Amino acid sequence: MEKSQKWIGLPENREDIFAFVYIIHNNHPEVIENKELPRYYIGIKQCLKRVKLKPLKGKTRNRITFKDNDVDKYWGSSKELLKDIEKYGIDHFTREVIELCDSKFHAKFAEINWQIRCKVLFSKRFYNSMLNVRLAKAPKGYVDIERNPDTLNLW
Repeated sequence: MEKSQKWIGLPENREDIFAFVYIIHNNHPEVIENKELPRYYIGIKQCLKRVKLKPLKGKTRNRITFKDNDVDKYWGSSKELLKDIEKYGIDHFTREVIELCDSKFHAKFAEINWQIRCKVLFSKRFYNSMLNVRLAKAPKGYVDIERNPDTLNLW
């Protein structure tokens, strides 16, 4: 199966984008006719892949380089989602970018934030079967007004 279809909301110029959070929609008519709820998958994809190279002759440190991460061919890591893509065909699925991220911390935080806000583990509407994100304290200089609890009306 040729797995290529344009991403909705992903700019052509990805120089300043480290990663993005996305949602994949299952739009197959069979799902709607059976009165099942449409299904979704929320995940994250890095635009560039980190590659380690052997040290140069006479040196001891590995070299690090980045290469394209095949974003255009990526369809998520959920086995159930990939089975449904095989079953229904790629034309019945839509890939949409819901947040662009400029750092690893931002990307991981945004992914878990979207998954929790959408309650992916509590609904059969989502292919997501686990949340698997490692986060530490926000790095110095990371500022996001939207996520600052002081600016939110939580109580």
